Amino acid sequence: MPEVEERLARFETRTETLLTQLEKRLADGFAAVDKCFDDLQTRMTSVEGRIASLDSHMDSRFTAVDTRFMGVEGRLTNIEARLDQKAGAWLVSIWGATLAMLIAAATALIKRW
Repeated sequence: MPEVEERLARFETRTETLLTQLEKRLADGFAAVDKCFDDLQTRMTSVEGRIASLDSHMDSRFTAVDTRFMGVEGRLTNIEARLDQKAGAWLVSIWGATLAMLIAAATALIKRW
């Protein structure tokens, strides 16, 4: 039975070798997966920083646009006030001109009599 024992010893040796290779490959695979996760984490951190930067940039742009709109609104309010003032003066001048014409007509009628 030495042949069986020899075969069994070779089988054990081969099994040990295969298990060692499997452990090494599994360790290499897990190391590769860990490296991929580390790379992914680094990329996600970079993307998060870029998104925060973009958010800050967009906030500043919206603030600038809002400031411009407020300036335009102020200008329109000033124009509206000036137009109201001129329209009021125009209305007074129309009433004044009408009243002056009525007084002149009344005066002319009185002189004619």
